[in-house]
Amino acid sequence: MNIVLLAATLALTQAPVVAQQSVAVLPLEAKGGVKPDAADLLYSKLVSTVRGQRRFSRVVGTKEIESLLGFEKQRQLLSCESSSCIAEVAGALGVDYLIGGNVGLLGKTWVFNLFITNTRTAQVEASASKEASGDSEEALLKLIPDLVVELLSDLGRATAPVATPAPAQPVETPAPQTAASPAPTPTPAPSPATTSSPPVAEDAGGGGGPGRILMALGAAGIASTVIPLAMIALGAASSGGMWAAVWSNPEGLRNGPLTVRQKLTLLQVGIAGGTVAAGTGVVLAPVVLLVGVGVLVAGVVVNML
Repeated sequence: MNIVLLAATLALTQAPVVAQQSVAVLPLEAKGGVKPDAADLLYSKLVSTVRGQRRFSRVVGTKEIESLLGFEKQRQLLSCESSSCIAEVAGALGVDYLIGGNVGLLGKTWVFNLFITNTRTAQVEASASKEASGDSEEALLKLIPDLVVELLSDLGRATAPVATPAPAQPVETPAPQTAASPAPTPTPAPSPATTSSPPVAEDAGGGGGPGRILMALGAAGIASTVIPLAMIALGAASSGGMWAAVWSNPEGLRNGPLTVRQKLTLLQVGIAGGTVAAGTGVVLAPVVLLVGVGVLVAGVVVNML
């Protein structure tokens, strides 16, 4: 039992922790000579790469966007630039950031542009752009990993708090001392507090919250195995106590205020009750343990997604 509880505790403490922020990746806008089917494949690679960075607790792709906004509405939002439009998307999807971009062919050069917008301020927090040469859209596919790393690195620098240096304090000239009164002690001017950007509110949604809840329930289920184990111990003690009473004092069945038949009946009831309790505990213990372990494993899987 102690080993099982220790394993559950380690699973809870070693679960991966990701930033409690969410992002929606909008479909790529195909320009120039880029085919729509190629843009869709590039978009799928972009979404999987963003998820692989584990920078966000929730990454919303095109399927979830279509289910929440509808296909036609999603197409209208490809050119979403106004603050009201961004606020509408953020309210419908419940995300902190939007990633958008476009791909195109300029002459013989493939161009891939990405940008990320803060839905609270409707401001572009970071952008990244790369170029490649080649005979097909495959050249764009190879740009995605570096583009995503550059974009999210710029986002981290944009949101990091920047300390404002304290201004130099004026040097006070001490007043001339006289014999009648001691020189006053100058009071140092308070230094202005270092200012930093307000922390970004954490998003309550995502795989982290539900995953931790499932893991906690699984651990509680494993811990509750102690109840059927107690039933086994109690039933065994009851039955064993009845048999011990008979074998240690067999003459007790014939002596005492109760008849032999009444004593045998009580003995049978005690043994039967203890056997039922022990048997129920034997059946319930592995069931409760398996259910608890299953819920715990499900919570770990959900938290890793």
